[in-house]
Amino acid sequence: MAIADVWAAVRVLADAASSLPLHAYRKGAAGRQRVTSGRLVELLDQPAPATSQADLVSSLMAHLAVYGAGYIGKYRENGEIIQLGLLHPERDEYRSFTWSAGTLDPAQPRLQRVARSKRPAGTGGFASTTSRSWRRTTGCSPGGRSAIVFYAKLKLPDGSQPQRRLGKVWTKRTRPPDGYLTRGMAEARLQAILDGDDPLVNIAPSHVTFGQACDELLRYLEHDRQRKRSTIGDARSTIKVHLLPAFGESTRVENITTADVDLLRERLLGGKLAHRTVQKVMILLHGILARAKRKGWIAVNPAENAKKVTVRRSEEFNVLTVEQVYAVARVAPDDLLAALFTVAAFTGLRQGELLALRWRHVDFQNAIVHVQRNYVRGQEDTPKSHRVRSVPLSDQAAVVLDGLSRREHFTEPADLVFPNVVGEHLLDDDVRDAFYDALDTAGLGHLRTKGDPIVFHDLRHTFGTLAIRNAPVTDVQHWMGHADLATTMRYVHYVPQHDNAAKLTAAFTTSATLRDDEPLIVDG
Repeated sequence: MAIADVWAAVRVLADAASSLPLHAYRKGAAGRQRVTSGRLVELLDQPAPATSQADLVSSLMAHLAVYGAGYIGKYRENGEIIQLGLLHPERDEYRSFTWSAGTLDPAQPRLQRVARSKRPAGTGGFASTTSRSWRRTTGCSPGGRSAIVFYAKLKLPDGSQPQRRLGKVWTKRTRPPDGYLTRGMAEARLQAILDGDDPLVNIAPSHVTFGQACDELLRYLEHDRQRKRSTIGDARSTIKVHLLPAFGESTRVENITTADVDLLRERLLGGKLAHRTVQKVMILLHGILARAKRKGWIAVNPAENAKKVTVRRSEEFNVLTVEQVYAVARVAPDDLLAALFTVAAFTGLRQGELLALRWRHVDFQNAIVHVQRNYVRGQEDTPKSHRVRSVPLSDQAAVVLDGLSRREHFTEPADLVFPNVVGEHLLDDDVRDAFYDALDTAGLGHLRTKGDPIVFHDLRHTFGTLAIRNAPVTDVQHWMGHADLATTMRYVHYVPQHDNAAKLTAAFTTSATLRDDEPLIVDG
């Protein structure tokens, strides 16, 4: 390896340890003696002493010629560098060297390889090394020097070797401040990790239960991914109703096999659940096991090779005509619900978005409804996928909203548009039941008794099929808050084809009308 490449590698160490002292030692008649001292940058900028820096470079060259290396790390103890670590680029491991006299001339210190012993599975150790955040001021100790950090290094039965940061090293006799550990404290933390009693550190796979894996996914979704409360609630409910009874809360997660996953799939499909519901259960199970694999608790995700649940997407909806919407509204229990049914069909808002709608969201002057909130499972939050949007306020929807705005109570900007008698949110079950009763009273009860019964959400589909007839599909996508245009394209086949039919009729019509008794002659 060229000398320029050697010095480039040494420069990495120089940048990382620019403020740290570099010491070399030799054995003499008086014992172990320091032969040179100073900051590494200063040593590199000056001619190298023949008894220290030159030997360092020659030793580095010898090592690099045999092994090759892409990084030079450093370790220090009591403020002195005592080891240089060279990372092997292919084997992904450190080759450690220390300054020592060895068997050579005591006046010629050199780098000597330190023997490495393999750690058996299920054990661990810890080492102190300079913090990876040495470039930041937060990575410095109170004295201004780069902090030394304890790391726990484990080897788990599945072959993985995770590493965990324990805390900064505290060598004084006083009580360590927050974030610092003495050697004894670090050893206690390591033992707690090996015993599986430290919740902040990945524990051995044999200690992780399926219940703990479920809790970890819920924590990850809520805190790391910041999913909506309704999403967390659905996941928690699915775990409680379907997954924990199937696998057992105390079952070790590494004992779950692909056959177990397939068995759950077959059992759920054999029940009364819809295919889409079974698909959601299996997707959640895959996520739980994938998270366990990510944490190092299992080596393989058994759900990856399990048979998937396929759902055939239907393009058919239960939709109402404009006349049917008005018919249902006329027989609603009260004016509030009549307005709610009408606004749902003529704005396309989801049920939770209607229940969370406030007067400040209704802009009569500009004919806009701002969709900013959603009410699901007793909690008000942002709309689905955190997508706020604006929907045009048609005259049909504006008329009924204007009538509600003239009521005696709950007309302030912060008040709900569709409240209960005390101004709070309506219950979604009550709204659905009132809608189904109104369908029956309006003579549309047969829509609830057929194989694919109409539901309240079909009022949203009603809006989509009506809007697509007179507006570009991209506008309808925005109004409905669809993340994927393909979702909106489902409504396209509801667009009347009168013009196209007329064009085809003209194409199939001859220039002159044939008499009944006139033969049709085709050339050729």
